Amino acid sequence: MAPPRHRRPPGAGPRAVGGQSFQLGAVSLLDLDSLTAINTVPVTALSTAGNSITRNLTWLQANGNSLQLISVPDDGQSTLVTYSTPALS
Repeated sequence: MAPPRHRRPPGAGPRAVGGQSFQLGAVSLLDLDSLTAINTVPVTALSTAGNSITRNLTWLQANGNSLQLISVPDDGQSTLVTYSTPALS
């Protein structure tokens, strides 16, 4: 028997509006008890391959007085990218 094939969740992947393809990623803050989204922020940055930077592995962390997003956005051969906010007061 063949192993089950990996499927992307419904709605995942590129979309098209007016014939133009686009990807929209997001970051959500979750309530860990109920696993419901407390807040969701769209992420519009794209990798050099044209994928949303939150397409694959993504990590957010506090780094001193700024936030840092670390991601590996592309399938296959990819690059680790890091984005940081300006200092937060």
